[in-house]
Amino acid sequence: MIKNLFSKLITFSFCLVLSSNSYAATNVKGAATQLIVTMTKVQLCESGSTISNCLNPIDITVDGGATADIASVAAGAAAATVADFSKAPLGKSYTHIQTVMSRAMTITGQAGECYTKSGADGALNTAGATGWDKDDSGAVTQSATLYVPFFAANSNYTMMEGSDANGENLAPNSSVRTTDTHFRSRNALTLPYTPVAGSSPTVFVAFDTSIAVNELDDGDCSDAGLQAAPPTVTLTVQGQ
Repeated sequence: MIKNLFSKLITFSFCLVLSSNSYAATNVKGAATQLIVTMTKVQLCESGSTISNCLNPIDITVDGGATADIASVAAGAAAATVADFSKAPLGKSYTHIQTVMSRAMTITGQAGECYTKSGADGALNTAGATGWDKDDSGAVTQSATLYVPFFAANSNYTMMEGSDANGENLAPNSSVRTTDTHFRSRNALTLPYTPVAGSSPTVFVAFDTSIAVNELDDGDCSDAGLQAAPPTVTLTVQGQ
């Protein structure tokens, strides 16, 4: 389901930009009823930026970032306050947003016949987590920690790279290493943002968590393959 968030501050800019094509066609995806994510930095990128390069980044993070369950947010409610667009200097335009987010996500959900299972968590350096098969005795969806997968450099994913919590100690562009605790990613704004003195923009964020759980290679829990898969996200700045 899609959550629409409106705020004078950006309430939660979830910019996990791996598309569903990051996962093999044989993978099975499913919905999350809980999706807790942690964002540690948000930056605006000046005009001239690209999906692979944030030009002259401006840090607009509030209070060191935030953690929130974006799957439980009702329409019109704020998940968390993570950034403030009024921090952007006047006289410049911004076309992209760059975020730093933890690879670890707390998820309750299922993909095919595979349910997330309490205590059966993934890890930074493993392909995925184990889970309940739906036919197991007592099988129900439970909260587990799943990870955005690691992968070697790939020209399809120049919008991101692995990092630490500060968006530093970077992996080569378009890759995530087994040692990376976080990843840095870039999204294009739907329209350029140009700050105006005395004006506070409204930021529109829409989440779709209907395919936020991924089961690697199959959907029947025959391997340790549960991963965090990206929800669809749209971010628009209005009222400039």
